[in-house]
Amino acid sequence: MVADSKWITYAKPEEKVMTTIHLFSLEDKKSIDVTDGWFDSSAPVFSSDGKYLFFVSNRSFSPTYGQLEWNHIYQDLARVYLITLAKETKSPFAPKSDEVTIRDGTKEPEKGEKKKEESKAVVVKVDPDGIESRIAVLPVTPASYPQSGVGRRQALLYPERKQG
Repeated sequence: MVADSKWITYAKPEEKVMTTIHLFSLEDKKSIDVTDGWFDSSAPVFSSDGKYLFFVSNRSFSPTYGQLEWNHIYQDLARVYLITLAKETKSPFAPKSDEVTIRDGTKEPEKGEKKKEESKAVVVKVDPDGIESRIAVLPVTPASYPQSGVGRRQALLYPERKQG
């Protein structure tokens, strides 16, 4: 997926089974590892503002005990994660301050008025140092997302259909 035409993100199957996420700079012709090989990760997508990279990863371990197998069963390992690409970008899930701010007396726009927003070109800034430490999980229920090919495309295109 391309965000600003300078960066590409992709998932790459590794030799030892797991798929990892990478970024590739078209300007520098360099690849950056975003995830390691400990967890299977796939479906990377840039946010529309270019500040985050979203992906699906099998790293949610909540085992149950099988009554027949007398063993641990791991189901619904996949969750959606995001990475803040630049160090200074705050995670949307970071704790919020409970400090109160005092207004300076300026008038806020009324309900019907809109603040003028300047349209800015998307620029992706990537700080590779410590990028894996900036992974945050989205507050969605773990599930069994299809991890490859046709099943994944069908799940994304037709979410109302039951996969199986």
